[in-house]
Amino acid sequence: MGENKKFVVDINPIYSGEKHSIDFSYRFLPEKIRQDILFEEEALIFGRIFEKTGGRTQNESYIELDISINALYKTFCARCSKEINETLALSLTFCVVSQLQNEENDDYIMAKNGIVEIDSLGEMLISLNLPFRSLCISDCKGLCTGCGANLNYEICTCKKDNFDPRLAILKKLLDKDEN
Repeated sequence: MGENKKFVVDINPIYSGEKHSIDFSYRFLPEKIRQDILFEEEALIFGRIFEKTGGRTQNESYIELDISINALYKTFCARCSKEINETLALSLTFCVVSQLQNEENDDYIMAKNGIVEIDSLGEMLISLNLPFRSLCISDCKGLCTGCGANLNYEICTCKKDNFDPRLAILKKLLDKDEN
């Protein structure tokens, strides 16, 4: 994050039995994740960490994290390059553990020394859940490759005879199919 602020939740009170749940809420401006994504407003991360099943020890307790993320961002249509506003809304549940056998396990959130790093988790979840591409409308026609006209609003004025000479053989096949 740009300001190097960290938002963490200490779940040791759940492990010790002082509390059964901890609610949290955090706003932050996500880092620039991709060139085509711009966050102009802060994203909201909120949720609850709670003991689903108690145990006599920290390792016996089953703790869950319910997390929701709402983020507004600007991007561009993948076909016609029109600027569009999009919303990312997520609601996910994870099991929280104090240690992992396999460090590469994405099914669990590790609470090292009883601390859950909500800020880095939020950044990761936003990054992983952004769509690869966005469209202004589901049936966007895109831009004409010849004249650049936005085919959603304009009729192309290109000559249909313009084609790459390297594809002349394919054009002959198309002309033969039309006759």
